[in-house]
Amino acid sequence: MCCIHSHRVLKRQLVFADNMNPKKIKRKNRKEGIAALLVVVVVSAVVLTMAFGAAMTGIGELDMGFTVSKGMTAFAFADGCMEEALRRLRIDKSWPSALLSVDGGSCIMFNVDNADINPPNDRRTILVVGSDGTYFSFIEAVVDVLDIGNVVTIQTWKEI
Repeated sequence: MCCIHSHRVLKRQLVFADNMNPKKIKRKNRKEGIAALLVVVVVSAVVLTMAFGAAMTGIGELDMGFTVSKGMTAFAFADGCMEEALRRLRIDKSWPSALLSVDGGSCIMFNVDNADINPPNDRRTILVVGSDGTYFSFIEAVVDVLDIGNVVTIQTWKEI
């Protein structure tokens, strides 16, 4: 029994040694290795492309949000300055154009006299430019000012 058992062990070792033939192993491993390498390269390229696209989308969204925020701030300055221009016009019809600066923003108010309407009405065009850095907003209003009681009536108000 002892010899039969050792013969089986020896036979297994020979079969195992034959399966471990270096030429067969190298050829088989090369094909599997190249396929695995190609899979890794393709998957890496796809993941890199997706990550790059997500990063570019995020940067674009941040830039768009910043632009909208600055534009809204410039519009708020212009809107506030238009209200101030109408207040000044109510107090004095002949007030000159003016520049206002408030907390990092500014606006310019233009008072243009239109001579196309006879008294008691006085038609004026008020142009306001609000700015926040390099972002600008323009508002134009056409108003009638009555001499009696300095009543200001807005005819048109539009963002340009």
